[in-house]
Amino acid sequence: MKSKLYEGITSIEFLGTCADRNNAEIAESMKLIANKKKVHKILKSFGFNGECGFSLSELEKYWNPFKYYINEEYINVVHSDIDHIFSITR
Repeated sequence: MKSKLYEGITSIEFLGTCADRNNAEIAESMKLIANKKKVHKILKSFGFNGECGFSLSELEKYWNPFKYYINEEYINVVHSDIDHIFSITR
């Protein structure tokens, strides 16, 4: 099941960070740890690189101790202890 979470994504929208209460609730509800390389590939394919407060090239170059999370509706990229929430459309 987990591998299917990375397939069939037709669009992604950056919702914001965990500073927004709604996004904080989304971030807290996510439990499934995502594969960072697959998440980077998905974000690159939709053109996200630096517009959301982090650079994918920097995340790939340097070790990021924080985990990423995924479910059917959202991807949560945690960088510098800040949750960056993306909405997934399938």
